[in-house]
Amino acid sequence: MALIKCPECGKEISDLAPACIHCGYPLPPRAAEPFPPSDEELLSPDEPNRFSVVLTSQCADPENQKRTVRVLIDELGISKAEAEAYVDNAELGPVTLRDGMTQESAELLADTLQRAGAHVQVVDGGRREGAAGPVPGEEGPVQPAPAVYTSSGLGFGGTVLAVVVGVVVALVILSFF
Repeated sequence: MALIKCPECGKEISDLAPACIHCGYPLPPRAAEPFPPSDEELLSPDEPNRFSVVLTSQCADPENQKRTVRVLIDELGISKAEAEAYVDNAELGPVTLRDGMTQESAELLADTLQRAGAHVQVVDGGRREGAAGPVPGEEGPVQPAPAVYTSSGLGFGGTVLAVVVGVVVALVILSFF
């Protein structure tokens, strides 16, 4: 676990948190560590809809960020809040914007986003026929990590119980004096 700054309020939060604990700003799932996809997960090189467009990093220029948000709203048909979350969260790692695209449509979307100043990449989700694994020199598909919600503390009920027990113990100890 690492501490990162919330893109909205700037306070430090866990990189595993689903949202900022201070302001509630939603964070995207973390990108999974690269791993070789299994044969079942790879799409055939003959499959036309095997391409994805991935936002690889956050734009440094605020104007480019605004243009990228507008393009995402227009091209993907998403809300402004979703588009801003995609752009902000690219700081944490690659964000898959759309998958299941033809190469032509993926390249058109990537070109439109690049003209807006976004850092994007078209990723081929297939591999060449007869290859035993990912093709050397080619990147595999960027897989978003599944949302994992783990409890690393007592939780609300456990905390309340601990406070009640602490108060009772303190009262018992103080009754001896």
